[in-house]
Amino acid sequence: MKNPMTAWLRCLPAAFLLLASSACTQASAAAQPLSDGPGTAGLADGDYYIVSKLSYKPMTAVRTADGQVLVVQHRWSAQRDAAQVWSVKHVEDGYALVSNQYQQALVIADASEEAGAVVSLSDGANGPGQRWLLQPHLDSYSIVAAHSGKALGVSGAFREEGAEYLQWAAPSDADNELFMFVRADAQARGRHAFDTDPLSSARYDNEAGLYHLPPLLPAALEADRLRQMKLMEYHPSGLYVEQGETVQLEVTGLSPDRDALVVMVGPANKFMGSTPCSKPMQWLAAPGHNQFTATRSGMLYFRYIDSGFGRTALPAVDVQVLQGGTPVPFYIAGQTQPDQWRHQLATRDTPYVEMIGPRSAITVRRDMLDRSDHADPASLLDYLEEMIRHHDAISGLDGSSEYDRPAPLRLHYQQDDQSSAKAVEGIFMYADDYFIGMPQDSPLALLNDPARSDPWGLWHEAGHIYQQSDWTWGAVTEVTVNIYSLHAQERFGLPTRLREVDPDTGMSSVDWAEQYLAQDERNFNDDASFAQSSAVSARLVMYQQMRNGLGDGFFHQLHKYYRRQPLDFAQRSDENTMIQQFIYRSCLVARQDLSAFFVAWGMTIDADTASRIDELQLSPASDLLALPE
Repeated sequence: MKNPMTAWLRCLPAAFLLLASSACTQASAAAQPLSDGPGTAGLADGDYYIVSKLSYKPMTAVRTADGQVLVVQHRWSAQRDAAQVWSVKHVEDGYALVSNQYQQALVIADASEEAGAVVSLSDGANGPGQRWLLQPHLDSYSIVAAHSGKALGVSGAFREEGAEYLQWAAPSDADNELFMFVRADAQARGRHAFDTDPLSSARYDNEAGLYHLPPLLPAALEADRLRQMKLMEYHPSGLYVEQGETVQLEVTGLSPDRDALVVMVGPANKFMGSTPCSKPMQWLAAPGHNQFTATRSGMLYFRYIDSGFGRTALPAVDVQVLQGGTPVPFYIAGQTQPDQWRHQLATRDTPYVEMIGPRSAITVRRDMLDRSDHADPASLLDYLEEMIRHHDAISGLDGSSEYDRPAPLRLHYQQDDQSSAKAVEGIFMYADDYFIGMPQDSPLALLNDPARSDPWGLWHEAGHIYQQSDWTWGAVTEVTVNIYSLHAQERFGLPTRLREVDPDTGMSSVDWAEQYLAQDERNFNDDASFAQSSAVSARLVMYQQMRNGLGDGFFHQLHKYYRRQPLDFAQRSDENTMIQQFIYRSCLVARQDLSAFFVAWGMTIDADTASRIDELQLSPASDLLALPE
């Protein structure tokens, strides 16, 4: 039986094979060395904050209530905190990392060589498991245990507070295995105010090769604030670079003592499956003249972000591309005129085109654009910008506080011409950190004017970017994403899909929900409790009932509450805890006791959660079980 929710998921049937890519060859299959680019000299002895690239949180030694000392990632302290400062000392051919708070060295207990071994502290500085090798990668380092050759990583790649550091496999360029070493002096604090609208002052001129680049906020910090996935944290150039091509550029205004400018050939991404094009080539730029040879083909991007470690914000930098790169058709909303766009299409023969809005970006192959209806790029970007505003609205991103300001980074829709056909088999679109991937022919859903086609996939994948991780457990990953889709559908004036009848089953989402609620036995988080694979379809009705009965303000406030009170590592590591927190917090935000509603939907409420709800002394909710019209 066909899944009645198939058309709602990120994995939609694909009618065509993946287009072959001319933008990447097997010659670029070798992994980029961890030491590519300048600035890879050994680290000088001294006091440092050790900051995860994954979370932008510093490594912190904390004592628990029972007296045990743990090494975890933790938010920045308001003042200089010895628990977050580490003395880096040369020891033989490596380093010792010594806690300023406890004067003990970071160690792999018992010098274990097992993957998953937890780090801790011990006396001495050169004992078994205490010596570390720092392997540079662009503006960060892998921390490698000298005795095992395995790299340090953040447990489970969690951004949450309390996540421990474990010894994993051989070093890689994964964010959870990379760390920035920031001098622990008066200038290194991470407390200055960021520019909350950096994109408005950016200037891109791909014809002249001139770029004015304000620093962007780290996507990891924004994802942590919003409790969602990472957005695009790099500037476009509108230039296409061929493998083997020499690129020369002049960089003005870059401080060698602060955050880095990384030049990328190919975007930051996590394409489906490992291919030669899975990773961008990256070059750590230095002030003044730079030259490198591209090891792969792709669009050129500039990653210039302000980590917040200085007392003042970073200045903008200016980049002039002196050699290398070919201008592609490059539409900039509010700047490129229709006749200019037509001229670019007529005169620029390149594999890609790019279109850039205030908070959106589109990168597709030229042959895909030529197969489309050639909709006005202004209308395409306007549509995406409106969709983003709708997703902001249901998320409570109204700018009322620093917690609730919309993200000042772009949402990047990017054609995936790099994954293997097998990796994207059955996938229409997908969302991941930094971008929304559009394999096969799915870019046509965007390029053929989404206002006149079926834009559900666009809303759905953007919803995955907005989904808050703290109340997205396994059973609802493909459910709560459609809270945003349904809101966008309503705001665009379209009828709800909840009443749309699947021709294969003769059932709508509401029908499936009604059938489920009539059962004697119900388990909301067990797919087997739902008939004919209708779990995703029926579950969404519960969230829509909450929206109908409690108003849009409920979801606004729920998002806001989670931004102010995020779950910690222990809570996020346990699915039942996430569920119980959602039940309790929903009652708290609604200011009504929703227990009977959740029980009706087959959600189990633990005794502790029930007691906490009772303590709120809330009135029972009015009937929320009315089926959506």
